[in-house]
Amino acid sequence: MNTQVATQSNEEIDSIFAPEPPTDPKDRLYPWKELYPSLSRAPHRFSHSSFTLFHSCERKYDLFRNKHIGSSLSDEGLDTSLNNVHLDFGSALGVGIQSLLTHKSLDKAIWDALLTYNYAEESKTKNEISLVNSLKAFQLQGALGADWEVIASELSFKILLDEETQDYYCGYVDAVVRHKESGIYGVVEVKTTGLKLNNLEPLYSNSPQGIGYSVVLDQIAKESASWTILYIVIQFKSNTPIPTIHFYPFEKTKRDKLEWLLTLQLDYKRILEYQSMEFWPKRGDKCLTFMRPCPLYGICDLPTLSTNAPDSEEGKIKKEAKWDYTLHLDDLINQQISA
Repeated sequence: MNTQVATQSNEEIDSIFAPEPPTDPKDRLYPWKELYPSLSRAPHRFSHSSFTLFHSCERKYDLFRNKHIGSSLSDEGLDTSLNNVHLDFGSALGVGIQSLLTHKSLDKAIWDALLTYNYAEESKTKNEISLVNSLKAFQLQGALGADWEVIASELSFKILLDEETQDYYCGYVDAVVRHKESGIYGVVEVKTTGLKLNNLEPLYSNSPQGIGYSVVLDQIAKESASWTILYIVIQFKSNTPIPTIHFYPFEKTKRDKLEWLLTLQLDYKRILEYQSMEFWPKRGDKCLTFMRPCPLYGICDLPTLSTNAPDSEEGKIKKEAKWDYTLHLDDLINQQISA
């Protein structure tokens, strides 16, 4: 009889069953004071999705982002199990389209997309079959056309909102393209929707996400006075295995960029003001969204939720990514005004 395990110490036995540490360094958590020893608090990280949540309901934003209530929720405040279907599908599709634009190979694009796809999260309309069909439809309809060339991909950026606190806004750009004849630059944004509308243009024409990207990408093409935001919208309709591809180009001017920067600055100041007041408005018209009640419905008024999260929850953070571009909000605003 093998008695090797019986003679091992408790520590050795525990090490056998202990979970393996994450292999990816970006998933490791560090005490924030270790990463930012000169600051009085950890920097606040903002993104397009976090501001979307803030605009929908400030109370939900505070409970989810600041108090860490509902760890199973997404940035948009939806159940993770529901949101992951859209997030995983959209991410894999973005990888596939980026590959298709860069390498012009449908087989490689399908392979790249499937490699990044999470098969555990699927729905009737968003699954591996519809993922492949979407890429085939994109190539067949030639949504972007041969007039555009990819000049950069997978760009990351952060905009410092405050030098003292190091709070920042960040984002990731899938692809930057340039028109071969006119020389106009474009930012490619891939979106998916199940809406049955015939005209989807109003959903995207004034979306702030693409404008924000164009502000950052001015650093690539400093001579460009305007950018085109190229929205490629993949629309899924019931009982149709092949989606419809819509192509919406929107030109954005320096005025559009300045308005986006000023809005970003004002939203950031609003958040700081709410924090100093320790009051976050509740938007009752958002208690029902996408035909579902808010996950915090009925509990967001509880006094126990208004207290800060314990140090064990908020004391550790991930390291910042290595950004391709680090910019400063005040500098960007001054640049747009002087132009």
